[in-house]
Amino acid sequence: MRCTPIIFKLLLLFCSFLGLSFISNSTFFRMQRLYLIPCINEWWNWQRDQLLEEFKNVEVVVCGDGQCDSPGHTAKNLCYFLMELVSDYILEVEVRDKRHVGLASTNMERQALQNALQRLRSSINIVEVVTDASTSIKKMVGKIQLTCIVVYS
Repeated sequence: MRCTPIIFKLLLLFCSFLGLSFISNSTFFRMQRLYLIPCINEWWNWQRDQLLEEFKNVEVVVCGDGQCDSPGHTAKNLCYFLMELVSDYILEVEVRDKRHVGLASTNMERQALQNALQRLRSSINIVEVVTDASTSIKKMVGKIQLTCIVVYS
C-alpha cells in the first residue's frame, strides 16, 4: 500500500503555496517505501497482537463487510474488515484483488472473509459472524460451522 502520485502532487502544490521547497517524487516514494510503510505495518501488527491477546479466552462475535473500489461487477479491489461486535475494535483487514480470485469480482468478498476468518480463528474463539446477505458467504460460514447472522442493508 502506498500513497498515489495525486497525493504527492497535492503535497507539492501545498508546499509551493507556502513558498517551501519539497523533495522529489522519487525521494518521496523511496522514503515512503523504506520508512513510512514498514513503521505503519509494525504498529498495526503490534496493535493487532494486543487486541487478540485481550480476546484470547473469550467467545467473540465478529462483524464483517467489504468495501470495493467501485460499485457493481466492475470492482477491481476490495478491502474487507472484521470488527469485534461489543468493543468496535477492528481485528482483521484483508485486501483482495480480483486477479487473486479468477478475475471474478463477485468472489472477492467471500475469499477475503474466508482468509480473514482463518487467520483470526487460529488466535481467538469466534462463535458468530454478522455480515451482509451474500448467499456465497452464508454457505461458506456454514461450512466452517459458525453461526452466521445476516443483516440486510
